Amino acid sequence: MDYKDKIDVLLMFWDRKGNPRPKDTLYFGWKFKNCKQYLDVLAKYYHVDDMKQHMISEIENILNNSEYDECNISMKLVSWNVENTPMSIFYDDYGMKPIMEFRHIYNPKWSIPKNKIKQVIDSVRKDVKYFNNPKFAREFADDAIALYIYQIYNDTCVNSIISEVTDYIYEKYGFLSNINSKILDETQINELIEYYTNIVLSKT
Repeated sequence: MDYKDKIDVLLMFWDRKGNPRPKDTLYFGWKFKNCKQYLDVLAKYYHVDDMKQHMISEIENILNNSEYDECNISMKLVSWNVENTPMSIFYDDYGMKPIMEFRHIYNPKWSIPKNKIKQVIDSVRKDVKYFNNPKFAREFADDAIALYIYQIYNDTCVNSIISEVTDYIYEKYGFLSNINSKILDETQINELIEYYTNIVLSKT
């Protein structure tokens, strides 16, 4: 059976199964050589010219219509090296994965839940009292507050939106990706970090 025949068999299999996966070729004793080859076959299955651009358009639609209005952040996918990633079979979280890079604009109106920021302040305050040097105390407090605030911000705003994208892409196309997400301008969130750092240090 030549490559074209294998693809024809795979497309018929996908028609019955309903959701393509890279590892489906293993049922027939072969596998894709690379992700570019997989994308080309997906394009045949979905009848599109450019499979990567087709998926990116769907991702942009999800990002532009996200229902997480409490955060109100503008997020964009800036790169995704899916076609350049060597093909590997994904089992759970194992296997080489492409990288999705997102950039978003921080919303200064976002507020940290009061119960969470109180826990953060109390936790950092307990540790910072062990520093006798004011400079070291501020550096520690600043780093600790930044870690907590970024974690809370990502958990309440960023991760939920990105998960909506990655879940959709995996369920429909079988791609798992590593994530790189950054704020375009960190000035305002850094001001928030400094504000809470000063609160911690003012009562220690």
